[in-house]
Amino acid sequence: MNNATSTVGTRARSKRVRFTPAILEAKTPQNGRVERRDDLSPLWLRVTASGDRSFAVRVRIKGQPQPIRLTYPERAHISNLGAAREWAIKLDGACRAGRDPREEKRTQEVAEADERQRREDSEFEKVARAFLATNGVTKKNSRPWRPVTAARASTVASSALCC
Repeated sequence: MNNATSTVGTRARSKRVRFTPAILEAKTPQNGRVERRDDLSPLWLRVTASGDRSFAVRVRIKGQPQPIRLTYPERAHISNLGAAREWAIKLDGACRAGRDPREEKRTQEVAEADERQRREDSEFEKVARAFLATNGVTKKNSRPWRPVTAARASTVASSALCC
C-alpha cells in the first residue's frame, strides 16, 4: 500500500511528512482537526478548525499498555520547530526508558511551590525581625513597648522565628 493514507480498522493512518513552512501553515480543516506526523522525529502537528496549531508527541511509557499524548508548550511555528523536535526526541527516549514525564513535571511543580513558600516565609521572617527590633517604636515620637510586651515579643520571636 503506497497510498497517502491507509485504513486500519476505523482509524486512518497518515503517511509521515517532513514539516516545512508550507505544511505548518496549511489550510485549516472545515471541522474537527487534522494531525500529521513528522518524518524526522516522533512529533505530531495538530491543526484544528479554529486555526490553532500545536505540536504533540504520542508515546508509550515502557510497560504501560496505553500511550499518552503530551503537548509542546508553545504554539506550532517554523521558528520553534527545531526545539520541538529535540523536545519530542528527548521525551520519547525518556518514556522508552520507563520514566513518566508527567510525574517528573508534577514533582518539579511541587518543588517550585515549596521553594516559593520558603522564600515567602523568609521574607515574612525578615519583616517580623525588623519590626521586633524597633521595640514597638514605629514613629519618631512614639513610646517603646512596655517591659511585659517586650518580653512576650522576644519569647514569641525566639520560638516562632528560629526555624
